Amino acid sequence: MAFYFSEPSHTFGEYLLVPGYSSAECVPANVSLRTPLVKFRKGREECPLTMNIPLTSAIMQSVSGDRMAIALAREGGISFIYGSQTVEEEAAMVARVKSYKAGFVTSDSNISPDATLADILELKERTGHSTVAVTSDGTATGELVVDFSSSLYGADKLDHYRTAAMEAAALDSLGDCAATSVVLIASLVERYTNLLLDGWGGLLVALFILWSGFQAAKTTMDPLLGTPPSAEFVEEIRALVLAHQPILGVHDIIVHDYGPGRRMISLHAEVPAEGELLELHNRIDHVERELREQLGCEAVIHMDPVCTGDGVTQETRRRVEALVRCIDGGITIHDFRVVPREGHAHLVFDAAVPFDFRLSDQEVEEKIQNAVQVLDSGFQAKVRVERSYT
Repeated sequence: MAFYFSEPSHTFGEYLLVPGYSSAECVPANVSLRTPLVKFRKGREECPLTMNIPLTSAIMQSVSGDRMAIALAREGGISFIYGSQTVEEEAAMVARVKSYKAGFVTSDSNISPDATLADILELKERTGHSTVAVTSDGTATGELVVDFSSSLYGADKLDHYRTAAMEAAALDSLGDCAATSVVLIASLVERYTNLLLDGWGGLLVALFILWSGFQAAKTTMDPLLGTPPSAEFVEEIRALVLAHQPILGVHDIIVHDYGPGRRMISLHAEVPAEGELLELHNRIDHVERELREQLGCEAVIHMDPVCTGDGVTQETRRRVEALVRCIDGGITIHDFRVVPREGHAHLVFDAAVPFDFRLSDQEVEEKIQNAVQVLDSGFQAKVRVERSYT
């Protein structure tokens, strides 16, 4: 039945919007289009089923379906299934909608099994993702064949080119692989056992990502803060230098590591004080060149002259070295010399202790001085204690 309005009609041009009339709370984020979907007693109870937006699709075979239902549900609306099909087909359509995992991001890094490595690298360059899904048809909805990750490539190359950046990239890619694997396993278990493992799987993935992120940050920061060289590398340096005559000893080895191909070595080499200076200098240059060629490191070697023709000095040094080893086997001495004084002699030398040695520098100095006094009351030890960087 028609209804007649007695008021005069109006057009949009007859209304004026007052600037600044709306309050600060009137923003799009506070606008709600929530619409009740079932009957309820308004003011007395909450509607048990609502839509986020008042949008639905026509009950037509050419319009509504499981794909339309999923698309509308993602936006907050609702769809209907058409009735011109069997009950089994209707149930299958509902099952497909119910099995859709909301909240998952559709993959944009997919290739087909016949793609080449060049295609993978091109896709990685375009999307920035290190993990690529190989599906049966190369789309996000195709059957998953394999998950190709740069962690496989990175882990293989780490043995040859071990860098902090490659380790961090491998950990990041490994996290992608773990996330994909957990989601796949949870989906299979839910499919065949009806156990809902999505929540637990997400928790495991989150914990793994936190752990891998911490490891990646630690791996990246360590070279910036400084990392000690390995004992094997230090011994390799020592053996290579001592293999050359007339070098008698090596101490104060410091390795500066600035990344692959950017390592520098500085050390002190003991040489006979009676030797020819130019010949010794040529020998040191040869050792520096050999360190660069064999270890790939730039080297700076300081020559420390040692008296080898004085039998008294050599014998005194051997006795002091034996005393120092009795205090602790990790202490070594170098730059040893005997300086005669009236009525006594000064034993001047440096004592190198491990960086994390249990005793303080002052305690080490006092113990060595007391031991030298016991050895011979005519000796006074002038010791400089230094912490080894290797």
